[in-house]
Amino acid sequence: MNKKNAFRINYKNITIATSLALTLGLTGCGTTEHPYEPQDPLQTINRGTFKFNQEFDKFVLKPLATGYKKITPAPVRDGVNNFYWNLAEIPTTINNLLQGHPKDAMDSLGRLAINSTAGILGIFDVAKHAGLERKENDFGITLAKYGFTSSPYFVIPFLGPSNFRDGIGLLVDYDPFSIFPYMNSVKARNILLGMDYVRIRANFLENEDVLDVAALDQYTLLRDAYIQRRAMQMEQHGVTWDQAKYYEFDDADLTADEYWAIDGTENMPESTVEPPLKAENDKKTSMKTDKKSVETTSSETSKTVANKQKSISLTTEAEKKSVAPTKTTVMSEPVDNTNKSEAFIPTL
Repeated sequence: MNKKNAFRINYKNITIATSLALTLGLTGCGTTEHPYEPQDPLQTINRGTFKFNQEFDKFVLKPLATGYKKITPAPVRDGVNNFYWNLAEIPTTINNLLQGHPKDAMDSLGRLAINSTAGILGIFDVAKHAGLERKENDFGITLAKYGFTSSPYFVIPFLGPSNFRDGIGLLVDYDPFSIFPYMNSVKARNILLGMDYVRIRANFLENEDVLDVAALDQYTLLRDAYIQRRAMQMEQHGVTWDQAKYYEFDDADLTADEYWAIDGTENMPESTVEPPLKAENDKKTSMKTDKKSVETTSSETSKTVANKQKSISLTTEAEKKSVAPTKTTVMSEPVDNTNKSEAFIPTL
């Protein structure tokens, strides 16, 4: 193993270890709880990473980007942007093929060929004037095309807004799809990657004032802007993207403990679930009440029937006294006492 390869392996290991350490550390820093949102279930961790990225940007990245913009004329910056966009045509071409878009793949490959030659390594976008517009594509969209349509929002240290699927896509677009891993000069590769990082940040300097004025919560504004832009890119490639598709649920499907764990334990009542003994006692009390109600109703019905029988009996006696005595025998229908709820009328 030569020294260049050894350095390359160590460089990658250090990068991976740093990212893991930052993620774990920021997980511990996120002590403030935030309301649950289906599109952003890791909001507490993400806000911690977002705060770290802001501090890194304030003291490191933004000064570099500001200096780059001051010393570099606008035409030169445009040429630098074109150069990196031309390099991005390589993973774009591969992803177009993977997604089954041969025409788009030929267009991006044509742009790469024209701009790399007539455009002097992509510094000038000659292909645009030939009718070949630049169309962005990446492996995150390829994954969505094959069913990975939803993924929780995730803020990557040093890089910013993303999600788990697009994070995987970013790694694949870099290695093996880009030219950077195949460069023999590690120094040249790192310079190119560093310049790409700084020039992207410089492109957003003009929008900072609007962000500071418009956003009461910059985290929410940037998150929503990223999600909307990403959804638009997905739709352009025929993919319907629902950021929170697999993270929505109905509160009715939750147990009490699960609901309050999401809503916030500070609002949790002393007892969210009735003890079994209390529930059993309530059941017995309800049964006793129902039985007593039935007995009361039955007693009232019996009294009503008795009163009606007494009233009818008195009426019959009065009628007998008002009739002249004869030798005719008065007969009455036999009384059926099997159903006391129905009144009976004797026949004279």
